[in-house]
Amino acid sequence: MKILIGVILIIGAIFCFYIAHSFENEWSEKILEYLGAFALLLFIIGGLGVWNGTTSLLSRNNQSTSQQKATGGYEQLGHKINKTGVKEEKDGAYYADKSDSKARYFTNNDNKITAIKYNYMPDPMSTSSVQGKLEELLNDKNLKYGNDKISRNDTTLDNDDYNVYSPKYKKWYHISMQKDDKGKVSTFSVWPGKVSDAE
Repeated sequence: MKILIGVILIIGAIFCFYIAHSFENEWSEKILEYLGAFALLLFIIGGLGVWNGTTSLLSRNNQSTSQQKATGGYEQLGHKINKTGVKEEKDGAYYADKSDSKARYFTNNDNKITAIKYNYMPDPMSTSSVQGKLEELLNDKNLKYGNDKISRNDTTLDNDDYNVYSPKYKKWYHISMQKDDKGKVSTFSVWPGKVSDAE
């Protein structure tokens, strides 16, 4: 909006300069001075409006990009979904990440993300791959697994359900994995909170 107003003011300034130049032989010198000063003022204010609008627009874009980079490019649990980075599925059941269509976001009525499901199919992955992907999805490289808060290097995810603690955000999450006959993970889901019967 600031840019549009600035452009209109600059056009108005140019019009005033044109009028002053067109009637310089017919109008008094005092009127021409006032018209020139007014045109210059319009031009300066318009230029400042365009500059201010452009810098605030760039700042918003940079903030959005840096926030997305800070979260590894994934939407965050509990946050309102950014619909520019996702694509809503036809049935409206979930949103798929535009950068990684294997990541699916489930939201509540307020468009806050309540769960993330990651679908490895058709290529099931190991549980260590799940741990790496969880670090990206939750934006925390130091996740702790199980109620005892064991580090990634000291545990293997043999069970299907785990409570996961994020030291960075001081929050608990729960992960549920679906595995094939070989113990490879086809999909996993993560949501906020702890589950009492999970490890």
